[in-house]
Amino acid sequence: LDAMLQDAVLYGQPTEMMFNNRQSAVAVPLPGSPCPTVGVIYRDQRHRGRERIDNYRVCPQAQPEVIDDLPPELPDNQTFRQLTQMTLRATLIYGSQRRNWQGYLVTARRLSPHDGSGCAMVETVVSYSGMLVSYNAGRLCP
Repeated sequence: LDAMLQDAVLYGQPTEMMFNNRQSAVAVPLPGSPCPTVGVIYRDQRHRGRERIDNYRVCPQAQPEVIDDLPPELPDNQTFRQLTQMTLRATLIYGSQRRNWQGYLVTARRLSPHDGSGCAMVETVVSYSGMLVSYNAGRLCP
């Protein structure tokens, strides 16, 4: 796990690995200095009805340290959903976007060029107070 966390910080992008040849996890780095946070999503484990996420503080020349706090749920709020949709649409056009809403930071970036239909691969990260709340990557169309 430590190597996966360090790789996510070093390369600044999500890193995926398997544990015990059966459990999949994705480490998602969040910016921070001097100690970035890395959220680890355990794809095969559920907590509060969603994938389990553990957040770690990863400081240089130190062992990663688990943040002993649970990230909040995604807001079930019309304004937040609209802000997220606008962020994703703008990401298709401009390549990347960041928007804040009541402490939540929605960050999106286009991972591929547009295809003939205007669709592209887009990565979306939602964080709150430096903790990963949600991560998705997939094809998005206008």
